[in-house]
Formats: sequence, C-alpha cells, structure tokens
Amino acid sequence: MKRLSWLATWDSFLGLITIGLVLYAAVLVPGFASSFNLSQAIAGMSEKALIVLPMVLLIIAREIDLSVASMLALTSVVLGMLTEARVTMLVAVFAVLLFGAGLGAFNGLMVTWLGLPSLVVTLGTLAMFRGIGYILIGSRSINQFPDELTNFGTNNVGESPLPWTIVPFLILAPLFAIVLQRTPVGRRIYSIGGNPDAALYSGVKTRKIRFCLFVLSGLICAVAGIVFTGRVSNARANNAVGT
Repeated sequence: MKRLSWLATWDSFLGLITIGLVLYAAVLVPGFASSFNLSQAIAGMSEKALIVLPMVLLIIAREIDLSVASMLALTSVVLGMLTEARVTMLVAVFAVLLFGAGLGAFNGLMVTWLGLPSLVVTLGTLAMFRGIGYILIGSRSINQFPDELTNFGTNNVGESPLPWTIVPFLILAPLFAIVLQRTPVGRRIYSIGGNPDAALYSGVKTRKIRFCLFVLSGLICAVAGIVFTGRVSNARANNAVGT
C-alpha cells in the first residue's frame, strides 16, 4: 500500500486528470493528435516551461519573482534592438543573457541586501522593466531578425513534431532536477525554505544563495525571451503580457 501512497497526493491527481484529458482529446477530437497541432502546442509553452524552472527554486526558498514576464519582454526588446544595429547573432545572444542576469541581480540586491520582501520588489520591477521596454522602442515592434533565429523559432528537430524552441527546456530541466535533488546546493535551498534562521545558524550562506537564485531567474528569462522572439519573430515591449 505504501508504494501506491503517491497516488493519493494532489499533484498525482492533477497529473492523472491531465493525462486523461489528453487521451480523450487524442481519441475523440479531430486533428488534436496531428503532428502539426502537437508541434504548435509544444512550441506555445516553450518559454513558459523555461520560466518555471528558476521559479521552482525561488518558491522552495520562500521567495517569488513576479517580474518574469516583464524580464522576458525587456530582453526581447534588447535582442531586437541589437539585431537592428547589425550586431552578430552570437554577440547579441550573449549580451542579452548578461542583461537578463543583470535584471535578476537587481531584484536579488533589493531583496537580499535591502531586506525588502520579494513580493513587493518584483511587483514593482514587473512594471519598471516593462516600462523600460516602452522607453526604448515605444509601441512599435521589431520584426526583422536573422535567419538563424527565425529558423530556430519555427523549425522542428528533424522530421519529428518536436520544435527546436522546447530543446533549451529539455536540456535545462534535468540539470535543474539534478542540482535540486542530488547536490549540496539543492539541500541548502531546501534548508532555507524549511527554516531560514536554522539554515543561517548552521552555516548556510542564505543571502548569497537567494541572490544567486534571482540572478538565475533573470538569466533563464533572457533565454525565454530569445525563444519567444524567435518563435513569434517579433520584439515588442508588451510581449508575454499575462504570462
């Protein structure tokens, strides 16, 4: 019976409901299980799947980042501006990743060094980062991108229905799982979430770890911004509203 106890959890119940709905749609909804529809459905959740990865670590550590969609939009705008300026794609991607990490570092400094609640800080930067995007390009959009980015955003892996946009998530998700479950850093993140004071007194560098988690959130949001921009071939300040 203990082996089946996992079935009684809320997460397992939601998972079974999801599997049931997918099977129902695959059998009874015309075109649902087609290669094109599956590819589009997977591509549509590529950037959301990426954003979830650092958010899990932050929530475990008793923090939150509400500015993820705004960081995605702002990094998308910066990528568009760099391509407009004829910067090579490799340099543009590297610069955007650094910029995203800097946005996360700003959140982290406000939370860990000034002691402000992450809910309040990221609620403020949610508006600030998107506002910066509007300052940079206004309400216009940037639609001209190099072929390597648009091909990445629209093509599938070989003949499979798997879009290239989901590949970054498929690479990063196992790495996040290994770090969280199999490394000392993961155990320290859990200890911070379990009891921050006890973790601090036991020698865990709680401030440093929490700061790094916010930096990681910004970095992954930059990856999501690149994926989103390649998928829609569009950079605007209002990208990912509601994500």
